[in-house]
Amino acid sequence: MTVSKSDPEFQAQVLKRLDRFSYWTDSNFRVPFTRFRFGLSPVIGLVPVIGDAFDAIYKANTRNTELLRGWLHEQLDELPKKRFPWWTLVWLSALLALLVGLIILMVL
Repeated sequence: MTVSKSDPEFQAQVLKRLDRFSYWTDSNFRVPFTRFRFGLSPVIGLVPVIGDAFDAIYKANTRNTELLRGWLHEQLDELPKKRFPWWTLVWLSALLALLVGLIILMVL
């Protein structure tokens, strides 16, 4: 398959499909009360347990998608969109609220 610089819409569709595939194969399910996520890839291939455990931890499909995404962005001569770090904002806001609450409790 040749990547055409003149067809960015096609490449965007390919990236969208790859994102969906890597999500379903690597991080569709979450273990409750943890940050660990896994997908269908280790669930389907439970027979060779060691390889699938490694795949669940290493997230090979997601890493491959990120590599391909970077390569496609280079082909298009464009910079990838930077995502806003929402989780960082949420955790810092919660930490700030906790600190302010502790200071108020200490003063009272």
